[in-house]
Amino acid sequence: MRQSPRFHAALEVRFSVNGGPEEISSTLNFTTRSLAIRSECEVAKGDSVAVRLGGLPVISGEIVRIFPEGFAATLDAASLKLMATGENQVSTTKIDDADLRDKSKNLSSPFIRAESATPTRVQLTTSTIHSNNAHRHLLTLVTSDPAAVSGINTIWLAASETRWTAQALRFHSRGNRGIAVMNLNDWQLHMGAVYGLCVSIIKDDLSEQIIKIAADPIAEHIAQFMPEQLVANG
Repeated sequence: MRQSPRFHAALEVRFSVNGGPEEISSTLNFTTRSLAIRSECEVAKGDSVAVRLGGLPVISGEIVRIFPEGFAATLDAASLKLMATGENQVSTTKIDDADLRDKSKNLSSPFIRAESATPTRVQLTTSTIHSNNAHRHLLTLVTSDPAAVSGINTIWLAASETRWTAQALRFHSRGNRGIAVMNLNDWQLHMGAVYGLCVSIIKDDLSEQIIKIAADPIAEHIAQFMPEQLVANG
């Protein structure tokens, strides 16, 4: 039985095998520990592969399976550690209010009810303009407690066993609501569509607020701009 669900998604990647020239292709599927890439390159089991996905740091692995459409590689320990700690996993590009208001540039989900001790809704917004060969995604949290977005020390994002530090954050209070906006990358959004996302808000006094977002509405949002590319296999 497969330890982690395999998620089919065509994400644009750049990869090189054994330090050779970089190729541009797309993923066939991924799990939390491996990637399958569409490729016509001649490769062999045991070859090393370095992969760039959008604005993510380079992840590396070893080719373990070859098939007509391409190959599958397991990620090495350093890449798994990088993904687990989440350092530099999110673009630090400034969140621009004008960009958010420009409906021609963005596709937003309906507000999604999240599971939280404080009533919270979330919204996903995806830019239709590509940057670094990846979509830009924003996650907006709207809570009924304005104090929830003050005195924040750290925010963690998690999907299954993989965790990232949220970056490019903006917080503000509006009336009786607290609002937080943060960036997501392709990898995080697609993993969220399989496992759901858990947002952990750590305050300066070390108290923690947990916000859980179900997988289905994330997958529905992705399907709006990547139709027919999302199939989760158990």
